[in-house]
Amino acid sequence: MCRAALLFAGVVAFSPATVLQAQSEGQLGAGFELQVYPSGGIFTARGSIQLDDNDAMFGYLGYNLAERGDNGEHLQEDGGGPGVGLSWRHYLGEDRTGLHFGIRTDVWFLDIDWTDANAAGRTGIVVFQPTAQGGYTWLVDDDWVIDVGASIGAEINVDTDGAPVGEGAIVLLGVGTEYRF
Repeated sequence: MCRAALLFAGVVAFSPATVLQAQSEGQLGAGFELQVYPSGGIFTARGSIQLDDNDAMFGYLGYNLAERGDNGEHLQEDGGGPGVGLSWRHYLGEDRTGLHFGIRTDVWFLDIDWTDANAAGRTGIVVFQPTAQGGYTWLVDDDWVIDVGASIGAEINVDTDGAPVGEGAIVLLGVGTEYRF
């Protein structure tokens, strides 16, 4: 857990400068996002800060529901837990709309129940999840947006309390909505 906490603290350390710049640029946003992947789903509340006409930073607070089945180290792996994340997006259209691309980093604190033919247990893990993302954002009216996107990256177990459980490549599809103040 120490490595993930230090990494996340380093990313957050840049946030005060980002907030000060955003206040001079303008717009804040708040909304929700749902991402699905072959072995689960992630639901997050999100907030955004406009950096300039084409860039924004996002913060996330959410829950990751893992239904891995036999896609892990054991015959059955299921569980979930809370997490936080940060991302940066660059938009190609006006008013932060149209095609966008960026990077995202999440840290998840998961409890995974697992079973094998002759054993069962629970493992607590801290997962570092860096991804590259791309998508499209529509302006619904002056204040609301809807976006869709895809991400590709990795789930890396940085701290494990119990038997090893699955980690590796991840592909996510998502949809989100946001109100811009």
